[in-house]
Amino acid sequence: MNNLRNLYERNIEKLIAVRENFPGENLEGPLLMSLESYFRQPRKLIIIGQETNGWACDYKNIDNQLATYREFNLGEKYDYTPFRNITRKLERMMSIEPYSCAWSNLNRYDHNGKAPAGDI
Repeated sequence: MNNLRNLYERNIEKLIAVRENFPGENLEGPLLMSLESYFRQPRKLIIIGQETNGWACDYKNIDNQLATYREFNLGEKYDYTPFRNITRKLERMMSIEPYSCAWSNLNRYDHNGKAPAGDI
């Protein structure tokens, strides 16, 4: 986990610049992963989505970004959605502790709750 955090810390200025290059846009993110429970699992599962559909966090503060990821708890409140429902089934099939897979997105930021488009 420290290696991932070190990567974020080394690149924080670049992560901030993405948001600040589009000041008039509703750009949210970045999605930074906090993977404590993932590393404890005997089998590793990573789920890749498209975008966060909104990801409000203090984009200048790595601790707050990681806390947002942990508090989301891999979509625990959204288990009724097909995407999350399938994730829970995969965890059970693979004997992974619930909410312990890694989750990320192709797009680290979203724009108006959707995938970035155009210059963004």
